[in-house]
Amino acid sequence: MANTGRPFSTNFPSALFLREDEIFQRISEIEKLSFLNTRSTVRITNLISCLDLTSLNAVDTPEAIDSLLQKAILPLAGNSVRVAAVCVFQPFVAQCVSSLKDLEIDVACVAGGFPSGQMDVVVKCADIERSVALGANEIDVVINRTHPLTENWEALYNEVRACKKSCGSAHLKVIIASGELQSHALISKTSWVCMLAGADFIKTSTGLEKINATIAAGLLMMTAIR
Repeated sequence: MANTGRPFSTNFPSALFLREDEIFQRISEIEKLSFLNTRSTVRITNLISCLDLTSLNAVDTPEAIDSLLQKAILPLAGNSVRVAAVCVFQPFVAQCVSSLKDLEIDVACVAGGFPSGQMDVVVKCADIERSVALGANEIDVVINRTHPLTENWEALYNEVRACKKSCGSAHLKVIIASGELQSHALISKTSWVCMLAGADFIKTSTGLEKINATIAAGLLMMTAIR
């Protein structure tokens, strides 16, 4: 079900914020969970089925994307599991849509100034609309980090809201670049505002920041989602 969002508000719920000692305690508990160390086929296939198999290289070619698509369709030899989506740059969206049209694998496209997010929102939205027109049914955008770093929450809300509108029926996946937000409180607030604005997914990172996904960031974002 798509997230239709809610009206803008800076009334952040107290349950959104975890004390530092709570974060470290929960991380310790997570690291002790037995399933993290289980390499069963069921666990591996479940993880694969949630993946966005991605190629975001400046040297990508149609041949490289064909290889990506083959891996998406058959990521584990001898098993019928498939990934959830492939994620590519806009020039390769039509190729992916054509190759995957009869399969339940989504086509995600990074848009709107990826990976920096430093792009005028009007240009971001035009880029998103073009990607959707080419057939992408998931759009990955990265926020302009200036907004949370200056705590301009209304600007962040308006940016994500505009991106959501430009997605039409496609899912909006918002990357908050958690490793660049400098504090746990900012990660929590940014997650909350993006969801208020209509983000269907929130993601930690582009994979290109100095600090990408961490257990702490994941915990804070899941707390916001809950």
